[in-house]
Amino acid sequence: MKKVIQFYYLTLILLLPLVAEPVVAGPGGMIAKAVWNTFWGKLVIILLVLIFLPLLILSTLEENRAVRRARQDLAYMADRNPVFDWIRLRERMQASFYHTHIAWSHEKTSEADGFMTQWFQQNQQQVHLNRWKEQGLINHCDIKQVGSIKPILFIHRNEQGPHLQSMLVVSITATMKDYLAERTTGKVVEGDKRYKEVETIWTFLLQEDDWKVHNIEEASCLFDYTKLTKELTPIEQTLVKQFKA
Repeated sequence: MKKVIQFYYLTLILLLPLVAEPVVAGPGGMIAKAVWNTFWGKLVIILLVLIFLPLLILSTLEENRAVRRARQDLAYMADRNPVFDWIRLRERMQASFYHTHIAWSHEKTSEADGFMTQWFQQNQQQVHLNRWKEQGLINHCDIKQVGSIKPILFIHRNEQGPHLQSMLVVSITATMKDYLAERTTGKVVEGDKRYKEVETIWTFLLQEDDWKVHNIEEASCLFDYTKLTKELTPIEQTLVKQFKA
């Protein structure tokens, strides 16, 4: 599905120059308005809407199915251990979201000790923060509000102990600004200073009886995880197999 969506986006990009009237691109939907003013522009957009609508409906249904399955499995596990209780989990995810971004802004992932896995903490410090610092860049993050937090995929494990290394993938939507700027001049080199609604996909692992951030990905990865839901064994059968092993 992800490839199909990318194909339609590419089609739209290729068709717009053919149907759009000459106009200066700018904020406020100028290009879209100019396209609508031509016969071919109207025709292409109507066709694209008709093509996209079933795809959007299907992706929404798959996402809702994945969220429903994750909630059901977590509720089943919560009866056996409160560490899987969704209300507590949501509070933990939100706290992790804030602590991770604060540590990121301070360029010290160590400030989020206890909220990240050791691998993720070291990886992000070395791969991104230290490299940006050497390049004279700094990442500014500011969260205005955390919106929805939805469980997408839950996988139970018994590695290194009961329930340990269980994985939970969630979608987090927040109103925030996030941009990369030159350290000395403040010139923005990536992103912008406006607040935007941003969706990211966070993976948590259960370690030492608490959930820790293990990965952060773009929203486009959502479809990869919703597809995995279809391959999951029912949680009851999973537990039986794990305890037998």
